[in-house]
Amino acid sequence: MAQSTAEIQRRSDEKRGVRPKGYKLPVETIELIASLSAQTG
Repeated sequence: MAQSTAEIQRRSDEKRGVRPKGYKLPVETIELIASLSAQTG
């Protein structure tokens, strides 16, 4: 049986050890994350 696109993506994500997440964050939090990212490389 053919796999759906969603099933293929789910298996790929599982194999790579990632999970899709969607977040709505305050602008201040996003700026803090960007700042920390720039500091740590």
